Amino acid sequence: MNNYKRSAKIALIVTYIFMLLLVAFTVALPWITKWYVEVRGRSTDLFATIMLATYPCVPFAAIVLISLRKLLKNILGGHIFHEDNAGHLLAISNSCFLASVIMIIAGIFYMPFYIAGGAAICMALLVRSMRVVLQGANHEIEKSKENKGEE
Repeated sequence: MNNYKRSAKIALIVTYIFMLLLVAFTVALPWITKWYVEVRGRSTDLFATIMLATYPCVPFAAIVLISLRKLLKNILGGHIFHEDNAGHLLAISNSCFLASVIMIIAGIFYMPFYIAGGAAICMALLVRSMRVVLQGANHEIEKSKENKGEE
């Protein structure tokens, strides 16, 4: 088996694990947050802040995981430089960006959200850059096919 396919299979398994964790986290978030606020002796306002900042990010996390799954399935199917992959990377990048906006706004009320927002925006930029590289590679492949067709 090719090394990249083995890595893609491992990434796909981890993606499925994170999908399950996302569902579990979404269900358990009220209890986890309540426990955190009580153990840390924080204001009860923090409970609402965490809930209001994290639940709107759940759909974006789901989009990231679903798009990543589709991307990895394409790679495992041998469609590495497929035009759909650029669309999956765009969905991942946009979801990270939108989640970062939510987190940065929530950072006004609870500082650690600034860190999460900063990480999400860095991820959005990184994935957007990978998308540009993929689109450039696709363009070069198409150009070389056209040149071979002319000969």
